[in-house]
Amino acid sequence: MTQAAGLLAGLLLPWAAGFALVRLALARLGERDPWVEVGYGHFAGVLLVTLLLRVQDLVGMRLGFAPAAAILALVALAGLVLAQRALRGVAAAAPAAPERDPLAMRWFAAIALALIAVRVGSLAVEVLLRPLFAWDAWSQWATKAKVWSALADIVPFIGYDEWLARKPGYTDTAPHYPATIPLLQTWMALAIGRFDDALVNVPWLAGFVALGLGVFGQLRRLGAGTSWATIATWLVLSLPLLDTHVALPGYADFHLAAAYALAVLALAQWETSPSRGALVLLVVGAVLLPLLKVPGIAWLGTLVLGFAIARFGTTPMRIAGIGAAVLAITVAGALLVGSAKVAADPASTQYRIVESLVRHLFAFGNFHLLWYLLPVVLVVGWREVVVQKATAITLAAGFGFLVWTFLFTQAGDWVVDYTTVNRALLHIAPAATAFAALVAWRWARSRAAAAAAAAARSATTSEVPSDPPPAGTSA
Repeated sequence: MTQAAGLLAGLLLPWAAGFALVRLALARLGERDPWVEVGYGHFAGVLLVTLLLRVQDLVGMRLGFAPAAAILALVALAGLVLAQRALRGVAAAAPAAPERDPLAMRWFAAIALALIAVRVGSLAVEVLLRPLFAWDAWSQWATKAKVWSALADIVPFIGYDEWLARKPGYTDTAPHYPATIPLLQTWMALAIGRFDDALVNVPWLAGFVALGLGVFGQLRRLGAGTSWATIATWLVLSLPLLDTHVALPGYADFHLAAAYALAVLALAQWETSPSRGALVLLVVGAVLLPLLKVPGIAWLGTLVLGFAIARFGTTPMRIAGIGAAVLAITVAGALLVGSAKVAADPASTQYRIVESLVRHLFAFGNFHLLWYLLPVVLVVGWREVVVQKATAITLAAGFGFLVWTFLFTQAGDWVVDYTTVNRALLHIAPAATAFAALVAWRWARSRAAAAAAAAARSATTSEVPSDPPPAGTSA
């Protein structure tokens, strides 16, 4: 198999299998939505292909492309056939738009779509031609992929102390990190036939496209018009730091941010109109989080909190109780993981942390004007935020997790020295952008509906004839 054929197979087989599984799951629940199925399908495929490589290692097989490829092809074919049978009589999702779209900026949407296409093309050049460049990408992620693909075996990685003590194994700067991202790169190396510094990172470009499709599909399912959903998708995909993590691929942060954003949108959809299909999509994004990076456990916790509130938080007391329970579990987990890392810095240091964080949010250009506009949108559309209280609390918990991490753990040093802070903010930025776009849409729709109702009342009043003058009086 040629390198180009291997590249396409490595990219498309997991995506096709994930798409087929998501499509089948929704079809069996009487739902269908091609945009969402393709978008979420990529991330389901990432989960599936890395799981297959783990199974190969678990049963004592050497890592190989052919066995996993055969299973992926079978899953894709069987899933599509079964989904097609289940879809008989099921119409594609077509959200009912209001009579007048309050944000029908078709010209703006056309420009946004063109900008997305140009950006995908420019990112493709970066991903396909630039060798592995970003620091952590080659110091702690791709190190494992290069070794595992060369040996066709998931050999252990150990800390420097153990390695210097001549314990068998390999080492890098983060031997304890989850294996999903290195396994994804290993899969691409097996598909290509060798470890190529650039081509093993093509899934980042595919994930960028999938994120856009998933955001667009979910916003349409939530009732947004086509134009606004397109514009909102561009707003998400144009975040500078998100694009940087695709142009300089190899970190886990992009996939974590994308999976979290899609999970948050699925939660918003489930909160708006509970359905098992929305729950399936929520699970696809949520399950992947702790397998990508250690902080994914906390991001999963925020989703659990949001789901519990959406399901059981019918009163303020219940919401407070659920929040207290999740907080207690989170604190206990933090102490269990390592209390030495949880310590308050002196007030002077915390002031430097806050000062640096404010600079990152409001002075630097890593997220455009997101942190300026987000509070404005939430305040203006507070009624719409209350309607989506579970989703809003999920994001608020996420911000709370970040602030706590910055102020009370060693991560505060990484805020002051301008390193990890932006990657941490990236985890929530796409989700916050998409949620703000949803709030803005619903606010505009409610304003348009109120204006239409007022106009209708005015017209009705003007059409009521005045009482005739009493008999025997002059006009």
